[in-house]
Amino acid sequence: MQKNEKSANEIALQNVYQSAKMGTDAIAKLMPKVQNEQFKSAMSAQLNGYQGFIKEASDKLTAMNKAPEDAGLLQKIPADIGIIMGTAMDKSDSKIAEMMINGSVMGLSEIKKTMSHGGIAPDTEKLMSAVVAFEENNINNLKSFL
Repeated sequence: MQKNEKSANEIALQNVYQSAKMGTDAIAKLMPKVQNEQFKSAMSAQLNGYQGFIKEASDKLTAMNKAPEDAGLLQKIPADIGIIMGTAMDKSDSKIAEMMINGSVMGLSEIKKTMSHGGIAPDTEKLMSAVVAFEENNINNLKSFL
């Protein structure tokens, strides 16, 4: 049982790490397209939050003698293509906010799905709950830029 708990815990931490990493990558690609300083400020705050989650998940994985793993190409390529295609014809704040909301919804769904499997250490569950609250807040904040 202990081994399964550790395995579930590692999966959960990798999920947090990958989700936050994809968020930072997306923001890095989208931010140069944004002109509105208020929107850039909101994006910077979101970026800082993701970076904090990356560090916390990395630290917990390192303590387990595990290395953080980036998302696979099957996750990264569609995200990159989505950013390119989504902003090819429309670089408006509204379009970028919509894309970021969609990304947050996908990350939120993955985290909640992982949480529902159980076997996760209380400190990791607390981290995941913080990610859920963070993503929900991001969605609400981004709505003002639609």
